[in-house]
Amino acid sequence: MARSVHTGRGDLESLANESVSTVRGEIDGLTRLVNSFSEVARMPDPELAPNRLHETWERAVSPFSDQMQLREEGLRQLPELRYDDDQIRRSFHNLARNALEAGAGRLDLVASQTAERIQLELVDDGPGIPAEDLPLVFEPYYTRNENGTGQGLAIVYTHNVDHGWRVHVSSADEHGGTGPRVTIDIPVRSTAEEESSNARCAPGQR
Repeated sequence: MARSVHTGRGDLESLANESVSTVRGEIDGLTRLVNSFSEVARMPDPELAPNRLHETWERAVSPFSDQMQLREEGLRQLPELRYDDDQIRRSFHNLARNALEAGAGRLDLVASQTAERIQLELVDDGPGIPAEDLPLVFEPYYTRNENGTGQGLAIVYTHNVDHGWRVHVSSADEHGGTGPRVTIDIPVRSTAEEESSNARCAPGQR
C-alpha cells in the first residue's frame, strides 16, 4: 500500500480492501492459535456435577447441524453422570469439528452400557486416519490440517483422562467401518447414582 501511495500506481481502494481482509484473516488465525495454546497450558481440574450426556452432546454439536448429518443412539437411556459439562462439551465439539474438517458428511454417536462401564462410539464417514498416524493423533501440535493447530484432539484426550475416562481411536480397517472410530470408556463409578450410593456407605463398607 505504501509503495502504491508513493508511486500512484494501482487501485488504492481495491488494494486497501484486500489488505485489510488479509490482515483480519491473519489476526483471526493467530487468535485461534493463541487460544488453543492457552487451553492446553491451563487445563483446570474438572468441576464434577450431575449432568446428562445427551444434553451436553446436543449443545456441543449444534453449530455443525447445517454442515453435516448428526445422529445419536442410546444417550437418552444413560443415567446421570458426574462430569465437568464444559470440558466434555468441548471434547464433543472438537471431535465433531475434527470430523468435519477431515471431510466427513456424517457423524454417529452410539452409547451402550454394561455392569462395569458405559461406552461411547463416535464414527464418521470421512476418509479415515492413516495407520501410521494413529499413535500420534492425541499428541499436542500434531496435525495434517494446514490450517489446524494440533490442539483439538489433544484437548479431547486430556479432558477425558482427567475425568478418569479412557479414549481410543481406531481406523476403519480395525473396526470394519468407513471412517475412524473414537471410543470413550466411562467407568460406572462416574454415574451420579453410584456416587450417591458410595457417599452413604460408612468407612470400611465400600
